[in-house]
Amino acid sequence: MNAAASIDQAPVSRNRPEVSFVIPCYRSERTVMSVVAEIERTAQEAGLGAFEVVCVVDGSPDNVFAVLAEAARLRPWLRVVEFGRNFGQTNARMAGYRMAQGRLIVTLDDDGQCPVDQTPKLLAALNEGADLAVAEYGRKHQSGFKNLGSAVNTWMARKVIGLPEDFTMSNFFAFDRMVLRHVVSYEGPYPYLSGLLFQATDRVALVPMSDRPRMEGTTGYTLKKLLRVWMNGFTNFSIAPLRIAFAAGGLFALLFAAFLIAGVALGSGLLLLAALVAASTGALCAVAGMVGEYVGRVFMTLNRMPQYVVRTVVNAPEGDADPHPIPNERPL
Repeated sequence: MNAAASIDQAPVSRNRPEVSFVIPCYRSERTVMSVVAEIERTAQEAGLGAFEVVCVVDGSPDNVFAVLAEAARLRPWLRVVEFGRNFGQTNARMAGYRMAQGRLIVTLDDDGQCPVDQTPKLLAALNEGADLAVAEYGRKHQSGFKNLGSAVNTWMARKVIGLPEDFTMSNFFAFDRMVLRHVVSYEGPYPYLSGLLFQATDRVALVPMSDRPRMEGTTGYTLKKLLRVWMNGFTNFSIAPLRIAFAAGGLFALLFAAFLIAGVALGSGLLLLAALVAASTGALCAVAGMVGEYVGRVFMTLNRMPQYVVRTVVNAPEGDADPHPIPNERPL
């Protein structure tokens, strides 16, 4: 695993879970325990059997780690992972997946928007043959900017990884151990979760349900994060930007030749030609920047830039053995 970890506590002994809930946490000291409590209540009422909750604190500036660490003292099924700094939501999920011991993995947020009480529906879809079950929301209770980000991410996933036209990824989904093995095999610093999930399987189920408003606060989704997701998807799972740049370069070359010929024949067209030269120069700079992005990411990957760095783990798992092994698969 491409992540350094300092485990402060000795491994604890507990029942092997059937279901693991993975929650990335950031600025959620006043909401996350409500989510954890609802998970416990749902697991008991639905008879999910042994379960665990893995909360990954992604360099949060508030006291969410202290809140979770205190709660974990009386809850051996609650595991708390703290990063050395902020690495991003997807990287936090990747850390949680590597810690997860369950046969089935459920991913949700820390703000109360995910309808935890609908978890049995996701798990039922997996038990009926799907490898990945995703909550299908109607109207989402989130900001317009986050809706825009979701739309851009979905569009990119359709173009890059062949996501079906009628499918939209959400923040509440579950998958089995087979998919988990593929996801955690990615050790690069720029994970794109949708791409990893759909590389692993095409047995996907959409489960209709309604999300909820945030318990408090506003989304931390920013333009910078949107661009990061976009770049991770395109540069990690596609060479489409390079092909587009190649096609654009060919088009500009043809236009340049056409204006040059027309200018010579008519004795004019110098202004148009100058404008075309300026446009083509800008396009060349954009192409150079795109190539540089690919090369830079290759360099950072070869230089073993960490996907995340773990500072401490509360209620660390006992040993590294996979409790739900798959025949002919390497150990997790």
